Amino acid sequence: MKKSLYPKTKRIGTEKVVITEKLDGSNLGIFKLNGDVYFAQRNYIFKYDELTKENSYKGLRGWMEENTESLNKLNEGSCVFGEWIGTGQIGYGENLDKRFYIFAKANVKDDFEVSKINYDYNLFKYPFEGREVPDCIGVVPLVEELSLSPSVQYLDDLYDKYLLSVGRNCEGFVINAMGGIKKYVRMKNGKASAHKEYKK
Repeated sequence: MKKSLYPKTKRIGTEKVVITEKLDGSNLGIFKLNGDVYFAQRNYIFKYDELTKENSYKGLRGWMEENTESLNKLNEGSCVFGEWIGTGQIGYGENLDKRFYIFAKANVKDDFEVSKINYDYNLFKYPFEGREVPDCIGVVPLVEELSLSPSVQYLDDLYDKYLLSVGRNCEGFVINAMGGIKKYVRMKNGKASAHKEYKK
């Protein structure tokens, strides 16, 4: 029998490392399944007509009603995950003009299982009709692109520079390297602190 058990080892190439801002908000997933738009917040999933002011994040119901047409532009089986702004400790004010910022895209199956989660911000347009992110939705701010994974010291310096460039507080960064993400956190509960490394 001709069969290879051990897979080929990939060669080192030019891996792109993308650093985006870690926004201070609440995790929210929006997806379309069987023609219905759903909202996944914390441990609950609500269909469009089940979402109320009482069971949803502050301002989400009103935002949903204002942007129904745009949200219906999600493709069947497509999902976007992002931060719902306004529930965190950092007051962004007018510095961020959207309420929802995408940080990942995915597919959703009929059993509400998520697959193919992708953090590449260049792909965030594909879950939508016409491959265009609606105006009511933002994409997490891009901080920097590198060809090597950064050290904590590099991120410390980058954080200081980034604060000056945006003129506001920043919770930290998300580093997308080799298909996986890691967090670099400098604000916890709205208070500045040094990044803590966690060892396995």
